[in-house]
Amino acid sequence: MAHALFPRLASRASATVSLVLTVLLFLWPTSALGQSAFPAQWVYTPIMSVSSVAYSPDGTVLFVSENGGLEALCVEDYSPVWSSQTGVATSIAVSPQGSQICFVNSNGTLVAALNPLYQALYMTDFVVTPTSILGGSSTTGVVTLSRPAPAGGTTVTLDMQNSAHARGPSSFVIPAGMTSGLFKITTTPVSQSVLNEVIATVDGESCLAKFRVDPPALKSLTLIPKVIKGGKTSVGTVFLTGPAPAAGIAVTLTTASPLALGAVTVTIPANKNYATVTIPTPIVKTRTTASVVATLGGSSLSAALTIQ
Repeated sequence: MAHALFPRLASRASATVSLVLTVLLFLWPTSALGQSAFPAQWVYTPIMSVSSVAYSPDGTVLFVSENGGLEALCVEDYSPVWSSQTGVATSIAVSPQGSQICFVNSNGTLVAALNPLYQALYMTDFVVTPTSILGGSSTTGVVTLSRPAPAGGTTVTLDMQNSAHARGPSSFVIPAGMTSGLFKITTTPVSQSVLNEVIATVDGESCLAKFRVDPPALKSLTLIPKVIKGGKTSVGTVFLTGPAPAAGIAVTLTTASPLALGAVTVTIPANKNYATVTIPTPIVKTRTTASVVATLGGSSLSAALTIQ
């Protein structure tokens, strides 16, 4: 789940403004004031004098009377399309579908207007999936918008906080009409787990997503051949789940009696996921099975070698 750096107030805009309009239309008597400025099918209702429009930091729009009384309000999802003009509004005009609300004075002059069907464009979600990947592999960032991107698309800027181990584009565009967009993050092999953060920004609002890059682990240990005549050599191969980092990864290989290899270090080179080691065997009088153990960190794998 994304973490908003600058959280936007969540609001149920449709329900709030519908309630405001219901109060305005039913409590205030109808009037013909201002009808000459708008189509005949619009609904008009007179209101008390509105002398100013105030915008709060969270985006709420307040229509205030001369004595400071609140006459109407618009929550942040209802973006104003015109700023307040000089004058005192005496009536409210509402279009048939409620797609526009206009505050006009007695002469039909526009004082302020709102588009109540407008939905503000912002990020509703930002995630990176999967959130845990092996170094050297890739993951995907997903940005979801509150509404479809407008014509020309919506630009999302990106800031990778740990560019040493993860890389992605500096920005990408969510196409017009789409509500979400994807971008790819590539990573490099690591020797230990690294927590990465990426910040996505749309129209000045930013969200943070986290993902982890993990080092490779032991995958398998093979011996070829697994059954061998004493005095010959077998080849052991250690495989990792992913590529080794720039400095390589050291795996410890140990053998049990009668094998005389003891403990040796096998280094898997950078960007490779395997390395081999030659295992000599002694001449034995009876068929004998010995174990070979590979250890990396706190995990280990074993394989049996039969000498005859």
